[in-house]
Amino acid sequence: MLTNLLIIGNTNSGKTAYIKKLMEDWDYHQHHGGEVRSYETMVCLHHPILGDVHIYDSCEAHVVNDIYDCVIIMCAEKLPPIEQYKNEIVEKCGDIPVIILFNKLDLEDARLSYHAYLEAHPEDMVRSCSVKDQNIGMVEDTFKEIVSLAQD
Repeated sequence: MLTNLLIIGNTNSGKTAYIKKLMEDWDYHQHHGGEVRSYETMVCLHHPILGDVHIYDSCEAHVVNDIYDCVIIMCAEKLPPIEQYKNEIVEKCGDIPVIILFNKLDLEDARLSYHAYLEAHPEDMVRSCSVKDQNIGMVEDTFKEIVSLAQD
C-alpha cells in the first residue's frame, strides 16, 4: 500500500527534522524537488507493516493537491495560517485527515501556542511530538497513528 503525506508549515517548525528522525530507523530514499517540483523534499519510507509512505515537505499551502491521503500542518512557536491551509486542503483534497502537529514543546512559546490552540479548537486532530527527544518512539508512534488515519 502506498500512502502520500504532505507536511506543511512555517520555516523552522521542524518538518524536515521530523522526517529525518523517522529516517533513522526506516528504509528510505530521498528526492529534492528543486526548481522543477512544488515541494522542497520528497522522502520515500518503507515500513514492514505500514508499507510505502511518500512524505512531501513544503512551506507552501499551494502545493496541496488531490494526490495526498493526509496533510500534517506542523506548528512550533509561531503558528502558520492553519485555517487558510485547512480550507485549501478541503477544497483540493476533499475530506482527508488533517493533523495539526505541534513540535518544539521544549520551548515555552511553542507550549503556550499548543495549549491555546487545543483550547480554541477542540474539534481538530491535534498531536504533539518532540523531534529533539532522543527517544524515537514518540515521533514514530505519532507517525504510525497518522499513517493509519490516512490509510483508513
